[in-house]
Amino acid sequence: MVELHSSISIGVYSRSLYLVPKSAISSLEFHLAGKNSSIIQFENPLLTFSSLRVPKIIHSILSPLLFKFKFPWNIKVPNSIRVQLVNQEKPMSVQTRVTKLSSPTLQVLSQIFKQSPSPDIVTYTTFIKFLGDSGYATEAHQLFTLMRESHEPDTILFTVLIQILCNSKMYGQALDVFHEMSCHNCKPDLFCYNVLINKLGEMGQEDALWKLFSKMQLEGIYPDVVTYSAVVKSLCLSENFNEAFRVLECMEMKKSVEPPNTYTYNTIIKAFLDRKQIKEALGVVGRMHILGLEPDSISFNLFIKYYSDLGEGQEAYSLLRFMITTGIEINEASYVTCLNGLMKQGQSNEVLELVEYIRQSNIVINIRAWNKLIYWFSKRDQLEDGYGIFLRLRNPNEITMNTVIQMLYKHGKSERAWEVLKLMNEKKIEASVVTYNILLHGLCEQGMVTRGFKIVLEMIVKGLKPDLITYNTLINGLIKAGRTEDASNLFEIMRGRFTVSGSDSLEKFVKEMLIKEKLH
Repeated sequence: MVELHSSISIGVYSRSLYLVPKSAISSLEFHLAGKNSSIIQFENPLLTFSSLRVPKIIHSILSPLLFKFKFPWNIKVPNSIRVQLVNQEKPMSVQTRVTKLSSPTLQVLSQIFKQSPSPDIVTYTTFIKFLGDSGYATEAHQLFTLMRESHEPDTILFTVLIQILCNSKMYGQALDVFHEMSCHNCKPDLFCYNVLINKLGEMGQEDALWKLFSKMQLEGIYPDVVTYSAVVKSLCLSENFNEAFRVLECMEMKKSVEPPNTYTYNTIIKAFLDRKQIKEALGVVGRMHILGLEPDSISFNLFIKYYSDLGEGQEAYSLLRFMITTGIEINEASYVTCLNGLMKQGQSNEVLELVEYIRQSNIVINIRAWNKLIYWFSKRDQLEDGYGIFLRLRNPNEITMNTVIQMLYKHGKSERAWEVLKLMNEKKIEASVVTYNILLHGLCEQGMVTRGFKIVLEMIVKGLKPDLITYNTLINGLIKAGRTEDASNLFEIMRGRFTVSGSDSLEKFVKEMLIKEKLH
C-alpha cells in the first residue's frame, strides 16, 4: 500500500491526467486494485489546474498505482474522475517498482512537475545531481530509470549518475549504467572514463581498470594525467610499486602525455607513508625537485600526519613552520594534525606557540579540536592554559562547557564553574544531563548534598531524565554525609526508575529531602 498526501487529487484515464481540488473530496479509502478508477495524492500540489493533459512520463509513473475509492453518500463526485482505465496491461514489475518509490524520490518528482508540466533532460539532470549530492544515490538511480521511459539520456546525465554511484560505492550499478550508454547512442567522454578508472583503482579492481583503459584508447580517447594518476594510485594500493614507477617514468618521458603533477607524486608518497617507508617517500620528493616540481600543501600534510601519528610532534611542527615561512598554503588539517602530534608528544610550550599561530591566521579550527585541547590541558593540570583557550573561543558548544566545568571543579575552582553555567544560559546553550551530573558530582564532593538536590530538581523540571550516574552520585553524596538511611531509600527508588512512576518517585523524594533540610 502506498500512502501519499496532498491538496490535489489526481485521476488517470489512459494518457490523460485529471486534477480536482481536495475540497471536492471529503475522504478516500485506499486499497491496491488492478481494474478500478485510479486516484493518487501527492504530498505537495503538482499543479493548480482543474484538469490537464500531461506527458507520457506522468502517465507511466501514475497509472500503475491503481486504487479503488469509496466516497461518503453526501459527496458529489466530479465527472472528471468518474473514469475507467483503458490501458491496464501494465506488467507487475512496473507496478511493483513504481509503488516502491522512496519518499525523497516522490518529493523530487513533485518539485520537477511544479517547475514544468513537461520537464526536459536538463531539469532531470539537475534534480538527479541534487539527489546524489544529498546522499540519495539509490533515489537518483530510481529517478533516472523513470525518466528514461520518456526521455533519451545524454552523455552528461550518464556521467553525473556514474559519478554519484561511484561516490556512494555502488560500483556494480555504476558499471551497469556505463555499459548501458551504448544502447542510447551515448559515447563516454574522457571525464566519464576517469571517474570509473579512479574508483575501480580504489577498489583494487585492476582487471576491470585495465579493460576500461584499453577500451577508451580503442575508441580514440587518449588518457591524460588524471587517467595515468588513477592507474598509478591503483598500482600503489596493490603495492605494485615497480609497475607504478614504470607508468610514472612513461609519463615523465612521453611527450604525447602531460607530465605528472603533484597529485601523481602525492599518490605515491601517501602509499609509501601508509607503509611507514619514509625513505622511499622522501626519495619521491627528491624526484619531484629534480624535475622542477615543488611539493604542495598536500605533500607537506602527508608528512605532518606521518610524524604526528608516530608521536614525533616536533618533526611535524618543524615542517609546519617551514610552510609558514615559505608561504605554502596551510589549511585546518595542517594545524589540527600538528596539534595532535605535539599533544601526543607532550610538548605544551610548542602547543601554546602553535595556538598563537592559529590565532594570527584566518583559518577557522573546528570546535572538536579546541575541546580536545582544553581536555588535554586539564589532564596535564594546566588549568590556566586550558581556561585561557576557552575564554577566547567565539562559539563554544555544550561539550566545551562540560569540559571546562569539569576542569574547574577538578582544580577546586567551583565558583568559576558556576560562572561557566551562567555563561551557558547567556549563550543559550542547553545544559544536558551530563552537565548537571558534573555539577552534582562537584557539589557532593564538597559535601553540599542539599544544593545537589536542588540541581536534580532543576533537571526534572526542565524535562531531563536523571540517569544511573545521577542516582549513584547522589547516593554516594548521602553516604559521605552519613545519611545512610536516605541513601538506602534513594537506592530503592533507583531500582524502580524504569517504571512509569520512577521519575515521579525521585521528584517526590528530592522535594521531601529539601523540606526536611528546611525543618532542620
